Amino acid sequence: MVHGAVQHRVPTSTAVAVAIGLSSVTTAGSATADEPGGKLSADVLAGYGLNEQYGLGVGVRAGYTLPSRVYVGAGYVYHFGITNPTPQGDAVYRVWLAGGEGGYEIPMGSFVVRPFLGLGLGAHTSTRCIPPSPGVGGCMESTNRGFAVWPGVSLLLPVGVALFGVDLRSDFVTGDTYIFSLLVAFASAGVRF
Repeated sequence: MVHGAVQHRVPTSTAVAVAIGLSSVTTAGSATADEPGGKLSADVLAGYGLNEQYGLGVGVRAGYTLPSRVYVGAGYVYHFGITNPTPQGDAVYRVWLAGGEGGYEIPMGSFVVRPFLGLGLGAHTSTRCIPPSPGVGGCMESTNRGFAVWPGVSLLLPVGVALFGVDLRSDFVTGDTYIFSLLVAFASAGVRF
């Protein structure tokens, strides 16, 4: 001890209280995948379906994870498909799906794996052009709506209130014209609170 210095002793109970307080402050803002459910989430999606009639797609999804880790939500995706130019006009294909989703969240360290099943409505729109002939020709648009199902799995990374992820799924739309994409991949970003 230096000559003339005053020595102060901090009571043990005060030191323990300060340590507990600091540890709760440092962990309060960090979310872990091990936390129980009971959280709302909303995210935007951007991705690609391997069937050319799907192509680039965007979407939105919102849901709630129950304390039992069961996820219930709803989503909408729109695929821009392809456009084939022809002398008579463009041949265009588009696909959309909308409906409810149910899944179960499995914590894996900092990540959450969510297998899910989506059920709802879907539509496949096509504009087809035919060569002109006397009294016939031009382009016709048709939309086939039907039941849609999309099983898949999400890999999610919660960071505070932010939520980042990747979805892999298969999309099936029934109707007069059955259409599907065995692999659709989406990147997602959103919030979870």
